[in-house]
Amino acid sequence: MAQDHSRYIEVAVRGIAVDQASKVPILLLEDVGRRLLLPVWIGMSEANAIASVAEQARQTRPMTHDLMTTLLHALEAQLDRVDICGLDEGTFYANMVLSDIDGFEHHLDCRPSDGVALALRTGAPIRVAVEVFAAAQTFTSDSIEEPPEMLAPMALADDDDGRDRLAQWMAESDLDALSKYKM
Repeated sequence: MAQDHSRYIEVAVRGIAVDQASKVPILLLEDVGRRLLLPVWIGMSEANAIASVAEQARQTRPMTHDLMTTLLHALEAQLDRVDICGLDEGTFYANMVLSDIDGFEHHLDCRPSDGVALALRTGAPIRVAVEVFAAAQTFTSDSIEEPPEMLAPMALADDDDGRDRLAQWMAESDLDALSKYKM
């Protein structure tokens, strides 16, 4: 069964910020056209796994996502892509799409942060469903009563008003400082 790839937008990791109210790491995903910015609240260990790739940190022993990469190579499988495909009650859902040695495609449920950490190690594309971007406009988490003020203007930038709000937020924010997460 062929998957509708037009429903997805390719993204890149913009960085990791820390929600000042809860001290929870936030993965910032940005579409390749730099019009959309998606905040995803993640755990500390996942933030470390993502940051270690960005910082090119050398580990003395393989971390979990490094081990997963080694397993893929040993089994002659590959990570084709990570699709962030759903958002329900503040929880993001994702699938890793793998191809095995015989060319069969496997869809594995995963946390978006784990998928992103593995995609960064393998060079696989990361995509977000259009519906997730639309639903995340009003994203709230059970642990955070309201999105932090720095993230409140996040919106789809499909119209002039949305593009203007996002451009203004980006101009007023020091995104480089936000993305300097240290382990």
